[in-house]
Amino acid sequence: MSRLPRQSAEEIEQLEDELGYQSDQWEEEKQEFEEQRQELEATRHELEVTRQKLTATKQELRAERQKHTDLANEAAATLRKVEDAVIRVTIQLEFRNDLEATGLTSLATQLHNIERLAALTAEGADQLASAKENVQRLADRTHFQSVNTVLACLCDGLGLHTQLVAELVLNEFAGQDYEVLPTIKNTLHAIEAQQTLIQNDCNMDPTEKDRLLHNLVASVWVQVMAGNKFPFDRLIVPRCDLDILQLVDPSGDEDLYERVREELEPRPEGEAP
Repeated sequence: MSRLPRQSAEEIEQLEDELGYQSDQWEEEKQEFEEQRQELEATRHELEVTRQKLTATKQELRAERQKHTDLANEAAATLRKVEDAVIRVTIQLEFRNDLEATGLTSLATQLHNIERLAALTAEGADQLASAKENVQRLADRTHFQSVNTVLACLCDGLGLHTQLVAELVLNEFAGQDYEVLPTIKNTLHAIEAQQTLIQNDCNMDPTEKDRLLHNLVASVWVQVMAGNKFPFDRLIVPRCDLDILQLVDPSGDEDLYERVREELEPRPEGEAP
């Protein structure tokens, strides 16, 4: 074999050195790339953790928003109930504008209004208890001023506070010259039942309903005032509409009947009682 020229051997050695140097550089670059890859992998892992946290936060915010939406809907529904109650109370107050107002009547009206809202709020329940105490305290130290005042209180009592109003009536007349009917509480319940029958009668004219309901309350007043000594058969109320008429003695005080009838008759507008 012929020998390679000396120059060629040197060139080959030089090329091998260069290749070795490049190989070392590539190894360093490979190591740098591996380190960068690991850093990027760590960054990717951190970003994934952050993404999961953000997803969880998003779900929490969505749940919180739904909770606020539910609360807003609940508040709107409660507001509608309150508005409906205010409308009903307003109608009741307009209906009572023709009744004589005294301190006790005003408190009884407030009691009625607060009771309608007591089911909605705890504050309403507290106001209801306080109003009942105020009504009882006022009844303990005052006297009704007229027949219409008692009539108004009985109106408040029918279907609402039957027991309370009965106790107030008994309190009012205790110790006076009238013989109070012992069964006044049962009578109030009987009146309440009759009131329900009249209100639920779809075939009755509204004007006739109002008249019968007025006379129902008037009959309670007359029974209390007369102490079971009043000609109830002379009340202008159909016998079929008032079962309580069978409980009383038709004999009684004619003068008392005339006084009560005058009080209950409607007066022309502007005429003093």
